[in-house]
Amino acid sequence: MLSKLKQRVSLSMFEKEEDRRMARIQLIVILISWFASLLVLFVDLIWWRQGLVTPLILGGILQLIPLSLLLQKKLSASSFMSVAIYILDVIGNSVMIGECFNTKI
Repeated sequence: MLSKLKQRVSLSMFEKEEDRRMARIQLIVILISWFASLLVLFVDLIWWRQGLVTPLILGGILQLIPLSLLLQKKLSASSFMSVAIYILDVIGNSVMIGECFNTKI
């Protein structure tokens, strides 16, 4: 089981070197997004604003979609879903930040 997980993380399922590189970049972007979301979520909960909790958790959960597509060797679909989720996440966070500070965006 551990060898199968290691094989999936190493992204050796892609035949072309270019596809492996793009998949590795995609995986790194997803992991950085999760890490940044957890960091902002932690800071948001410390300051007890809780205005960003919902979009951050939803964005983190939605990142499972491109990750699963990536592990199914659907690199272009994974990239498309990542971009769509990032756009929705930025719009959602902007609206929530505006509501937290009672300003119009």
